[in-house]
Amino acid sequence: MGLKDKWKNLKEKAPDEVEESMEKAEKSAEKAKDKYKENFSEEARSNIESVAGKAAETVQSGVDRASEKKRELTGEKLIQELLQRLEKQQEYNDLLASKLEEALHRIDKLEDEVE
Repeated sequence: MGLKDKWKNLKEKAPDEVEESMEKAEKSAEKAKDKYKENFSEEARSNIESVAGKAAETVQSGVDRASEKKRELTGEKLIQELLQRLEKQQEYNDLLASKLEEALHRIDKLEDEVE
């Protein structure tokens, strides 16, 4: 898998998976709150609701951070510039390799002539 594919996978999958996990956690917290609400006293239910509310806030904060990271990761212009530079570097490396090969062949010929 090339660098381009790795960036694409990271850009497309990671933030969405984090966001999905956060949403599942939020839904689980709500289900737990509803399930245990029936089985506890008013004070306990109040505490559960408070904890569930804080959990929801935490989950929302995580979703917000994940969304921000997604925006950072999907900086298309930056990624495109990086890929263009990598392509130019590869072309430059190929050119240098071919020039080196030519020079080595000329050196071999000159060594053969000297002997």
